Amino acid sequence: MTAIPVRRVPVFWWLGAAMLAAEGAIVHTTAFLQHGPLLAYAVFADLALVLPLLYWLLVLRPARKTLLSAAPVFAVGVAVAGALLAARSETKGILLVAGGLSEVATIWLLVQRLTLASRQLKGIPSDDLLMRLDALSDPLMRVLGVELAAFYYAFVGPRVRRPLAENEFGYSEKSGLGGLLFGLGFVTVVEGLVVHYLLRQWTPKAAWLFTALHGYTLIWLAAANQAARLRPIVVFPDRILLRTSLLWTAELPLAALESVVRIKQRPEDKKVLRAYFGDDPNLLLTFTEPQEVRGPLRLRKQVSQIALYVDAPERLLSRTEPLLGSLGRSDRNP
Repeated sequence: MTAIPVRRVPVFWWLGAAMLAAEGAIVHTTAFLQHGPLLAYAVFADLALVLPLLYWLLVLRPARKTLLSAAPVFAVGVAVAGALLAARSETKGILLVAGGLSEVATIWLLVQRLTLASRQLKGIPSDDLLMRLDALSDPLMRVLGVELAAFYYAFVGPRVRRPLAENEFGYSEKSGLGGLLFGLGFVTVVEGLVVHYLLRQWTPKAAWLFTALHGYTLIWLAAANQAARLRPIVVFPDRILLRTSLLWTAELPLAALESVVRIKQRPEDKKVLRAYFGDDPNLLLTFTEPQEVRGPLRLRKQVSQIALYVDAPERLLSRTEPLLGSLGRSDRNP
């Protein structure tokens, strides 16, 4: 799949913003009110036709995307035209037709993208939900996937029970992660109740909106707790799969691992990736060259050292020592 040229996107946004501003100014002029339907149809054509065609020519066509991919811009253009031309009776019919077409086109595009994402997910061998979602080529499906993953871990996660394998290492049972998330949840509930009570006196809708946002935050906190339990660190013969709840994921080759050492306090170096929550780290991984770690929504970071916490550090050290020994290295504990 050809990537969308990033440099062309700001050009379209600037031209689109200028077009919207110009059309908004035109509908408030005396000439617009005096020239009958002619200018109204021109405004509609600019917003519903020229705007999506501009998006296709500048952004989609160089990336070899189909015209259907411009359906969201078409829908936005029709919606803006409807708002600007709401008082003009001569354009009501064409706005209704265009609105229906934009809905059909947008739904069809969404169906196509969901179908493609489903096929890609079936072809990804990993059993890790977040890693499979991160491999999707469609950025919109990745965003939707992360949201769905949060609901999965929050509501389905508590029902999933499985013991850790011999090469898996948890980091939530003995750490303070659960207490930290519970404390954040308690503060969120108290704050939500106070904000709801205060806002309800002035605007009930805003009060319920903020209550919904606080409830959504609780879902993410619950998801983070379950993801920490269901996404352990895994040591394979050739690599370490680093996973820290919903945040960081990395596949670290053992060939690039210089050492794994015990530590008792947080590293002061800000370049060290802090892959721990609720407790001080107890292990420091050092690499011979920078390694890529992945965060939510394809956030990328290059690091040479990773500080982490595991429930059984001695067991992890005993697991990695023979693997490093075969590479001519060894674990060193200060």
